[in-house]
Amino acid sequence: MPRSKTNPRRHRLALALMLSSSLTLVALAQPALADDDAGWNVYASSKYTYCDAKLLSNLWGVNTDVAKSRIGEAIMHDTDNTLAGSLAASRRQGNRCDWGDTQYAYNDAVQLSQLWGVSVQAAKAKVANYLTNGQSSVVIGALGHGPS
Repeated sequence: MPRSKTNPRRHRLALALMLSSSLTLVALAQPALADDDAGWNVYASSKYTYCDAKLLSNLWGVNTDVAKSRIGEAIMHDTDNTLAGSLAASRRQGNRCDWGDTQYAYNDAVQLSQLWGVSVQAAKAKVANYLTNGQSSVVIGALGHGPS
């Protein structure tokens, strides 16, 4: 069977096309850099928690970084009331936060368990419940600080 000669130019063109397609897919898969996003920065200095961002990301079908940006944009455009309604809708859909979404430390759970007279596991569950229901002030009041 005779060997076919490959055209080096065609080969280079195919490789370049494959590489550019791969780079495009990688770029589309990456979330926007939050540091360059004004909405994200507004979110970061707002009253909204990571749990709130998670609840809204579940409702909106986006990742939490996008939800954080949208929260900041809503604050900037003075549509804060819309966020409250969206958070309520997310809760009605059954979206919840767990301990890992609260950004509190284990030592905080230990302190709360002693204060509330419950196990550490129960304290973690209570914190997640409070934050899911938008009552982070209860936890802040008990600890004297927010998540570290």
